[in-house]
Amino acid sequence: MIVTAELVYVCVLCVAGLVTVTGNGVLVYLMCSKRSLRNASNFYMASMSIADTGVGLFVPAAIVVTIMDIPLPVGWGYFSPYFELATLSAGIFSFLLISYDRHLAVSKALTYHATKRSALTSLAAVWVSAFIYSLRIFIQYEVAKILKRDLPPLDGDDDNITETSNDDDEVEGGFCNVLVEEDYNDLIFRCVDFVILFIIPIVCMSYWYKGIISNLWAGNITTTSHVRRKRRVIKLLIINVVVFFVCWIPFYLSDIISDTHVLVMRLKDPEYDEEASSKEIRLCLIFIAISHSYLNPIIFLSFHADFKAELTSTVICKCAWARRTRTVEPTDQTLRTADQADEGLRTIS
Repeated sequence: MIVTAELVYVCVLCVAGLVTVTGNGVLVYLMCSKRSLRNASNFYMASMSIADTGVGLFVPAAIVVTIMDIPLPVGWGYFSPYFELATLSAGIFSFLLISYDRHLAVSKALTYHATKRSALTSLAAVWVSAFIYSLRIFIQYEVAKILKRDLPPLDGDDDNITETSNDDDEVEGGFCNVLVEEDYNDLIFRCVDFVILFIIPIVCMSYWYKGIISNLWAGNITTTSHVRRKRRVIKLLIINVVVFFVCWIPFYLSDIISDTHVLVMRLKDPEYDEEASSKEIRLCLIFIAISHSYLNPIIFLSFHADFKAELTSTVICKCAWARRTRTVEPTDQTLRTADQADEGLRTIS
């Protein structure tokens, strides 16, 4: 039954990864191919989509490796979680930048003007910050190794930390995922992630959107088509913030509470081991957390007027082009008739 549950989870995770990559890929394609979508504000959205595409590629693959306990080269255990955390961080930082851009566009409508150059500079800073922040993965690994050497081993703990084989060229999959750390020693790092990647973004975005709402929905403002369009975009982004909160809060709270509980129990009883059921619950919460990455493109493509219009026109154009291609393509009967006509002309001449 456990194997069946694992296989079902792996299949669901692969489908979610495929949806994430496809949906965000469509968003990036539309922004690259449609001139009307190539503006500074949408550059931030493209950055978030690229980061979410990375999440769809790295996170499901790493979780599958962890679940199936697949032996991999030592480098995987270090660099896979590094790129996972980098893409997760870049996506959240880009989302934060989108909210700040909208805040400035509304609160300083007369003076603020985002240029493509300033947008690219901000995005470069976002990605550099994400890669620098993700370096804490290597610190976490070294701390875990030191604690494992200093503390007595427990039954089942050997699967929770990176171990090399006899020839030092393979590593077990148990410690190769930034979200599936089953060791309570990562509690301090999870708390840091909780503050940097969740609390600060939620507080900042809540403050910015509160100011935006007070400006756009003020009683003395004239309701023009431009204002209505801005309101629709802000409503969409607020929905995205709510989805981000709902997806990630169960994971962080459960993980921090669970690790704290294990830490306290092991201080009382060194032989205490975490129940297997809590690990299965953690996997479900991880799936809910990363679902924010594939819900983003669904929300934007379904409710953002510009993206929805461009997607519809692209699909219609592609379908019309396919129909024209099938119509113009010569059939076998047409080719035979043309060959017979050529032979008749050669005979006459």
